[in-house]
Amino acid sequence: ERVQARIDVQEVVVTREFRRLRAMVKNTELRVSPALLLIEISVRGPQRIVEKLNLTNQEVFIDAKGQGPGVASLPVTVLLPPEVELVAQDPTEVEIKFIADDEKKSPKSPILEKKKKPGA
Repeated sequence: ERVQARIDVQEVVVTREFRRLRAMVKNTELRVSPALLLIEISVRGPQRIVEKLNLTNQEVFIDAKGQGPGVASLPVTVLLPPEVELVAQDPTEVEIKFIADDEKKSPKSPILEKKKKPGA
């Protein structure tokens, strides 16, 4: 007697939320406002990868390459392993104010101190 069996093996897929991820602004020498950006995302993928996923500001960031002083609306970049998909993200872009260094605009004037008279 002959028996045939077909077995499908599938990986367990899970969804995970990351709240209050710090996103940094990269590729600028200018000061930025706001200085702290918090992002929330949801990802889906194989349980063995998603459970171990640790996102830092190296994977969640705003690329400011080529931005000069002023205000710009820029996308938030989230780098994930190829097996993991981004399900939701808030916000997807942020408004950043780029501020030039004030010291370059106006030189500080030296403060003159009065010398005390001897014996005073």
